[in-house]
Amino acid sequence: MENIYLLALVTLVAVGVGFALKANGGQIKKPKTHENFSSKFNKFGSQGSLGTLIQFSTEYCSICPSSKKVLTEIASQSPGVEFIEIDAEKNFDFAKELSVLATPTVLIINNFGDEIARFSGKPKKDKLRGFIKETLTASSLERKSA
Repeated sequence: MENIYLLALVTLVAVGVGFALKANGGQIKKPKTHENFSSKFNKFGSQGSLGTLIQFSTEYCSICPSSKKVLTEIASQSPGVEFIEIDAEKNFDFAKELSVLATPTVLIINNFGDEIARFSGKPKKDKLRGFIKETLTASSLERKSA
């Protein structure tokens, strides 16, 4: 009987953690502090004149394709914004340098190559579109002082 209570407790904790992770997935977060990596991104694709959405993916990531679809759509509808996808496994050291701990992780960088935000998980399309419209264009007008 004691084992049943333990099993029930473990199940409830696991469900709670699962709900917490799902609720936080796709939320736009403050950027990590690191040096400007603009020149390193160039080998993966061209950067936008206002900014770039950079997704770190892996082959086994189940939500990466749907995330890529959303990001590609948003970039195509946002003048001056480009989308780059980077394989986190093949570029492990670079992903580690940028503190990418899960896939998909998306970095939003401005035209100076400064990270202005990041999120993990499938993006919430309307929230991301609004963030780009309000923040990316504004941050691209002038560089933040460190």
